[in-house]
Amino acid sequence: MPAPLPAVADSDPSVVLPSPELANVRYFEDFSWSVLQAAIDDDEITEIIVTKFDSIFFERNGLLFKSEHQFANPRVYDNFIQSLSDLVEKPLSSEKPIQDSYYKNLRISIVGKEITHAEAQLSVRRHPTSAWTFEKLFEKKFLSQKQIQILLEMIQDRKNFLIIGPAGCGKTSFLNACLAEIPDHQRTIVIEDTKELELPSALMSRFLTRQTTWGELATIDQSHLVKAALRQRPDRIIIGEIRGDEAKDLILALSTGHSGSLGSLHARGAREALIRLEMLVQLGAPQWSLHSLRTLIYLSVEYLVVLEKVGPERRLKEIVKLCGLEETGYLLETV
Repeated sequence: MPAPLPAVADSDPSVVLPSPELANVRYFEDFSWSVLQAAIDDDEITEIIVTKFDSIFFERNGLLFKSEHQFANPRVYDNFIQSLSDLVEKPLSSEKPIQDSYYKNLRISIVGKEITHAEAQLSVRRHPTSAWTFEKLFEKKFLSQKQIQILLEMIQDRKNFLIIGPAGCGKTSFLNACLAEIPDHQRTIVIEDTKELELPSALMSRFLTRQTTWGELATIDQSHLVKAALRQRPDRIIIGEIRGDEAKDLILALSTGHSGSLGSLHARGAREALIRLEMLVQLGAPQWSLHSLRTLIYLSVEYLVVLEKVGPERRLKEIVKLCGLEETGYLLETV
């Protein structure tokens, strides 16, 4: 058996990547977060971003700051990226230069040099060890008690709604708070690209997508998972983020039952979200007329919960109800 590979040290620029014959040998016990360790240990830091070996940034209280630490040189940083990708069992390669994974309570995203044509890009986002609840969000001034009451009624009455907002506005945290309010006796299936949501009930199941690796395994996208979920007797279907033609399968499922389902969607406001949803549905059903498509969306989605980020502050901006459909578009009413 080959001897274990030495740990990568910031002070040793002579360290080289493992030889091809050792590529499948992983020694996770020697992994070190290196100059990122202090940020990893600081629970107040919610995200770490590395753009170059000497450019490390961290997010605290919604604001980004440049770290005083840096890797010794580009080679040491390359070795760290390779070790990290091995740790999460998603090694970077020419065939797979983009890797998204999850390690403990950290979401890790790596974009390799084949894509950047410079140094690899790294993002490490921390998720809380205890899931968010509406009360915790209220303490953070994310939403009001009146909004909590409306949301609880929406969940209890099994209304279908989408969570809308730009990147970094708290959609995942808010979706976790909603999951915590779903009754334990209801069968719920959560569909995600990366494991981010907490499952507070034993009747909840998680389906994760899979990307093709070395051509050996077929890709399983969210559209496949929605169809698989329908065969598992779900009371509710939850999609972490709607971003592709799975929107068509989800809308069809919601229009035929499965009330009380939720999903998140990147958009700045309610009307922009509906336009984007229409475009995503058309990816899966280009033959549908715009009128048919809008009618199906109107029959399937009852509310839009709009979140926003203003500076470092994240908050619930408004709850919007789809109250009608005309030839010119949807009729919306702020609750």
